[in-house]
Amino acid sequence: MKKIEKLADDDEKRQKHIVELLTQAFAQLIENDPRAFRRKFRKMAADPFAFYRGSAFLFYADMASLEDRFADERTSRVWIQGDLHAENYGTYMSSDGVLVFDVNDFDEAYLGHFTWDLRRLAASVGLLGFSKALSDGTVREAVEGFAHSYLAQVRAFAESERDEEFRLTLENTDGAVHDVLLEARMETRIDLLQSLTTIEGYERQFREGRGVRRLGADEQGAVYAAFQAYLDTIPESKRQESVSYTVKDVVGRSGFGIGSAGLPAYNLLIEGRTEALENDVVLSMKQGNVAALSQVVSDERIVDYFEHQGHRTAVSQRALQAHADPWLGWCELGGEGYVVAELSPYVADLDWDAVAEPDEILPLLRWLGQATAKVHCVSDAGSEQTLVEFQTEDAIVAAVEGGGGCLRVRAGRLRGGLLPARPRRPPPLRRRLSQRLDPRAAGRLRRSACDWPSSWPTPAWPRAGPPSGWWPTAVCGWAGGRSPIRPATWTRAATCESTGARLRSSPARCTRSTSPRGSCRPWRTPTAGRPWWAWCPPSGACIPSGASMRTPPA
Repeated sequence: MKKIEKLADDDEKRQKHIVELLTQAFAQLIENDPRAFRRKFRKMAADPFAFYRGSAFLFYADMASLEDRFADERTSRVWIQGDLHAENYGTYMSSDGVLVFDVNDFDEAYLGHFTWDLRRLAASVGLLGFSKALSDGTVREAVEGFAHSYLAQVRAFAESERDEEFRLTLENTDGAVHDVLLEARMETRIDLLQSLTTIEGYERQFREGRGVRRLGADEQGAVYAAFQAYLDTIPESKRQESVSYTVKDVVGRSGFGIGSAGLPAYNLLIEGRTEALENDVVLSMKQGNVAALSQVVSDERIVDYFEHQGHRTAVSQRALQAHADPWLGWCELGGEGYVVAELSPYVADLDWDAVAEPDEILPLLRWLGQATAKVHCVSDAGSEQTLVEFQTEDAIVAAVEGGGGCLRVRAGRLRGGLLPARPRRPPPLRRRLSQRLDPRAAGRLRRSACDWPSSWPTPAWPRAGPPSGWWPTAVCGWAGGRSPIRPATWTRAATCESTGARLRSSPARCTRSTSPRGSCRPWRTPTAGRPWWAWCPPSGACIPSGASMRTPPA
């Protein structure tokens, strides 16, 4: 396995390698539509970030040659977005009618190492930072904040069985994420319809214009037949009323983004829930592209699972989104796989032009970390698909722990987002504090590295939970005492820096303690906007557990 600095140690060899990969990845599509690919390559030449967006195949060719110490039998076959850069986040309207901020664009979605998504995002942040003239320190802090947030959210999912219920909405976000949700909320279906369609003879139809072409009788008939086959792929639970599937008009489309250059596509105008013209629906039927990841993943279980690229795209999106588009499905046309989805008016992309200052970028990256953890962890044994038959969050936590150590997440100390664990015996200060928090735990504290108390059902952990009324303390071991405060949910403590709780809101700031011993007050009853106090190490740096907790702090 190579080291990353060795990938480009010979410029001439590297250039030749890139040209070969371009030819391999796009030769057939270039032959089909050379004009579209000239536009694509000119867009890619505009700046480093544009090139990065359009060259996922190069990224994965490099990743496949690099060592990944967090990849094992499970974490190397997790559902991932596949092209996770900073601009592939935005909003969508979930199937239950809630505006959600999440990862978007699943054209490259596949199964692979969970760290590949994290590394691709981190590199894109570096390129964006360069374009915004941010210092190396700010970029590093942003990437570390993303990784810290991602891993903390994964751990929260490992401690709960309701990960599909977590989502970023208008109710629990702020800053740039909240702004883009508000922007999406202001959009309307009638505005979208007016931009794409016109009304003639009391009936709605597509407008003529650039990138729109009318179909001949044979092609139109083939599209209608593919649409009828698509209807069978919609889950019964997401079926609309019968009037919703009446096709009113269909046109050919072109002019999509960098990643979809040269791919045939159609737009279909569908009757909405009623015959009223304002609730008509526009569907996109687009040929699925070959996922860049599929060029480096050879697992036959994965390769044989998908019927075609349209099937792969739709199934991957359903796996990665807990409440995916109810119109999402697939079909086959002309021997190629197509993915079908709604052109929703409520899709708004994250606007990086409006985010320029470090105090805007840093909290935004923490939101992105949570969103990324969500798509990775929702697509496991708890979802409808069958390719991943384990709990992704448990597999990631186990991989990071390195086989039996404690999971450690420390702001400002992450290396590539993850730290290997080095369990150690709790020092006297931690034991004294643990006993002070719950005097009844004295003498019963488990001092070994993350061993379970013998009275806990180890094989069922963490699904079963501890005995009623118990809670762990913030040490690499467990308190066997009963807490005077019964938590709403139980959590396992990883290190003395763990909060041991799921947050209802973003972490509050914790000021440095003035205590002579450099330790914070053990705890106090939380109120709105005020944090719990967690313990401080001898350095005096406070580690807050955040505002408004469901459980007592670690």
